[in-house]
Amino acid sequence: MLGYLFRKLKRGHDARFTSIVLLVMPLMVLVGHRFEISNPIQARRQVVTSTMRIPADPVLVWTELQAFDSLAGKKPLLMYVGLPIPMRCVMEGSGRGAKRTCYFDHGYIQETVIEWLPPNVMVLSIDRTNMPGRHWLGFEDAKYDLRREGGETVLTRTTTIVSYLYPAWYWAPLERWGVQSEHGYIFSDLARRSTSPAASPH
Repeated sequence: MLGYLFRKLKRGHDARFTSIVLLVMPLMVLVGHRFEISNPIQARRQVVTSTMRIPADPVLVWTELQAFDSLAGKKPLLMYVGLPIPMRCVMEGSGRGAKRTCYFDHGYIQETVIEWLPPNVMVLSIDRTNMPGRHWLGFEDAKYDLRREGGETVLTRTTTIVSYLYPAWYWAPLERWGVQSEHGYIFSDLARRSTSPAASPH
């Protein structure tokens, strides 16, 4: 936007105008940086929820969402432009206190189960995040809620994120879009695994 404005203003001016602009821009960046340091930004919390209906028994869905060796869901647009792609999740133990680590194409997230009510509720606290952008955007907790409805499983995933990015009116919708894209990718693969012949009870 600044570049477009300067181009408009440059018309009718000589090369000195361009020189002044080039000298002023680094100063603007430096002043802006000092202003951010002197005015600490308060963290924003946002709860993002996604729901999907899966034509499978909640017990099957519950088993499949705990851990998986690979993902083959339909990639949303944002994953083609840099959004981290979930690869696999490993669960160590069972019940409250169990540890789960989810690996992405760049980084990982370590979680601890803090609520365990099979096959209906699993809540995880996010212990450590080693992901691109973790200094600006982090994850606080995640919840899976499953309920049987009309022969299907209604699965709801809720993720609480913490962000230091402002202005909120600009970043909050993008953050929500990104988290919902992650949810959708995992959901699509979970539905595939839960309804495959191998997942059905014999």
